[in-house]
Amino acid sequence: MAEERPASVPRGDCVARLDELWFCFSPVYQLSQYYKFGELDSCNQKWSELWKCLRSKARGTPMEDHLPATSVLWEMRTKEEAREFWEKQFGHLKKTQEAKKGDGKTI
Repeated sequence: MAEERPASVPRGDCVARLDELWFCFSPVYQLSQYYKFGELDSCNQKWSELWKCLRSKARGTPMEDHLPATSVLWEMRTKEEAREFWEKQFGHLKKTQEAKKGDGKTI
């Protein structure tokens, strides 16, 4: 029978970091990284997070000091800014598509 984790485990607990590191080395995760990006994950970031947590526990400092600053995921843009960004990022695709249409080829 598996032992259940108590609900009072602190958020900065190092067990969660160890779980993340363990999963990082799992074949499922590594194969998905290879499929998506063409390379395996070295898991260096997970190692760093675990060591930071262990060091903070040993020193008695709160883990929140070591957490990265949160950033805004979405940046609101005006219609014009969005169009300019889209053209900058994906404008080359439009030119390629127009060139193919000019050749009489269909996509």
